[in-house]
Amino acid sequence: MEASAARQVIKLTKKALEEVPFGTGWVNIQDNHVAGLKLHVGGQRKTFYIRRRVNGNNRDFKVCGWNTDLSMEQVRKLAKSLSVDIENGILPGKKGDIHGTTFGQAFERYIESRKRGKRPIKPSTEEQYRLSYKTDLQAWEDTPLAEITGDDVEVMHLARSEVSPSRANVASRLLGRVFRFAMEVYRDENRKPIITYNPADRVSTLKLHNRIPRRTGHIPREKLKPWFDAVLSLEPRRGGPDAVSDLFIFTLLTGLRRNEAAQLSWDRVDLKKKSFLIIENKADRPVELPLSGYLHEMLTRRKASAGNRTYVFPAGVKSNYLKHWSHWCEEIGKRSGVAFIPHDLRRTFVTVAESLDLSPYVIKALVNHSLPADDVTGGYIQMDVERLRKPMQKITDFFLCAAKEIEAS
Repeated sequence: MEASAARQVIKLTKKALEEVPFGTGWVNIQDNHVAGLKLHVGGQRKTFYIRRRVNGNNRDFKVCGWNTDLSMEQVRKLAKSLSVDIENGILPGKKGDIHGTTFGQAFERYIESRKRGKRPIKPSTEEQYRLSYKTDLQAWEDTPLAEITGDDVEVMHLARSEVSPSRANVASRLLGRVFRFAMEVYRDENRKPIITYNPADRVSTLKLHNRIPRRTGHIPREKLKPWFDAVLSLEPRRGGPDAVSDLFIFTLLTGLRRNEAAQLSWDRVDLKKKSFLIIENKADRPVELPLSGYLHEMLTRRKASAGNRTYVFPAGVKSNYLKHWSHWCEEIGKRSGVAFIPHDLRRTFVTVAESLDLSPYVIKALVNHSLPADDVTGGYIQMDVERLRKPMQKITDFFLCAAKEIEAS
C-alpha cells in the first residue's frame, strides 16, 4: 500500500505509542534497531507496518497490531523476521519464493508465534529452544525445509545420542515442532502446505528416542551437615551479604525450582505476613507460601541491606538474578563431598516432607504440583498459607537439626 508521508515521528516506546490518539493516521517510528517502521492509527486500532523496497518500489507490509501487552522487543523481532522473509522473496499475501523457506526462517517464526500465543512460552523455554537450535540444528539454518530428509534427522539424532542422549531427544522433538508449525503456516497461493512430510517422524516411527532414566538425585540426611557447612563457607559476593549461600539454603528449605527461587523479587515478599508469592512457575498459577522462622530471619536480614535492588538474591552490581549455578554447585560439591544439581534440592525437600508423614496434599501444595484430573477429593481441599505454615516449619526444623544448626527437640 502507498501512504502519504507521515508528519509525526515518535520513538518506539510504550509511552509514546499510548499517547498517539486514535484517528491520527500515519506516524513514522524512529528506532535504532529497525529502520522503516511505521504506525497506522485508525479510529479503534493501532497497527505496525514496515516499509521495504521491492522490485524498485517502496511498499508497506503489515507487521502486527499493537496492544499494551506487546513489548517493544517483540515488535522489533517480528519486524526483523518479516524483513528476512521479504529479502528472501517471501511476500505476505503473495506467492513469492515461499518454497525456498529455510529451516532458520521457520524456527524464528515458530519462536515468535509461541511467544504471542494465548499461553506464551517462558523466557527459560525460549532459552532452551535456542540452545538446542544452536547446538544441534543450526547446520540447517540456510537449508530449505523441503531439502531436510528423514535420513538427515536420523543421522543427527544418532550422532548426538553418543554425546548426550537427552539432548538428542530434545533436538529431534524441537525440529518436529518447527516442521509441524511450518506445515500449517507456509502455504502456496492455493493454501496448500509447501511441505507435507515431517522428517522428525523418522525418529519417532523407528522408536529411536533414547530412554532417559528418571533422576533420583538428592542429599541424604547424613550428608546435610557437610553440605550446609560448605554452603555457609562461601565468601560473600558483590550482590549482597552471602547472596549465593542464602539462595542455596532458601532453595533447599522451600523446595522451589531453581528459577523460582533465583527470580524471587522483593515485591513478592511480605515480611509482615511472613509469606512470599511465586507467580511465574511451571504450573502457571500463583501460589502463596509461608516463610519458616529461619527463612523469615534470613529475608529480614537481606532486606535491611537490599537498597533498591529488585531481586532478593541479586547477582553482581547490576542487580540481576543468579542465572548460572554450575560453578557454585561444583564448588560446594568439592568442599562437601556431595555432588548435586539444583533440582536435587527440590527432590530432597519432597523426600524429607514425605518422611515426616505429611499429607500428600500438603506436599503437593508446598511444591506447587498439579493434582491428577480424576482426583475429585483433592479438588475440594483448599490450602491457604496458614494451613501450610506448620508443615513448612516442621520441614525447616528437620533440615536445621540434621545440619546441626539447631538442637533436636
